[in-house]
Amino acid sequence: MKPMILSIALLLAPAAHALDATCELYLAAAEKSAKQPARHAVTDGGGMRSEAVVLDGKFYVQAGGKWRLMKVDFTAIELKLVNDVRAGKIPISDCKVLGSESIEGAPMSVVSYTMKMQGLPAASAKAYIGKDGLVYAQSSEDSKIRYRYTGVQAPAL
Repeated sequence: MKPMILSIALLLAPAAHALDATCELYLAAAEKSAKQPARHAVTDGGGMRSEAVVLDGKFYVQAGGKWRLMKVDFTAIELKLVNDVRAGKIPISDCKVLGSESIEGAPMSVVSYTMKMQGLPAASAKAYIGKDGLVYAQSSEDSKIRYRYTGVQAPAL
């Protein structure tokens, strides 16, 4: 799966389909994370590194050393994906709490899950959820994403 597509899929958040409590734990964290007014994500995968910033409704992407302002409401895309998962349009399964780890000294609950996006093979991933209910990292077989919610600034274009 291409890193940017996986990044979007991993950022999913929640909507109205009977899910088990662990899948709901992940979706609630993804939804809360998507609603933050400021986020900085760094993705490493497929031999590439990219960054994204969501700040005050604007979405910036950096790949190949150049920042661009994208003409898309990324938060709306994420929330739609979450709603689609909750409605059963995007299947999520095999949700498990794997234990806890720390990121930069902060304790995180580690949740694994498998998601099946239309037209793509099912992909398994792990989410690292902080005590504040936000997702601080995600990883899959070929990609790692790290999130930050404080000190986020708009990049120079």
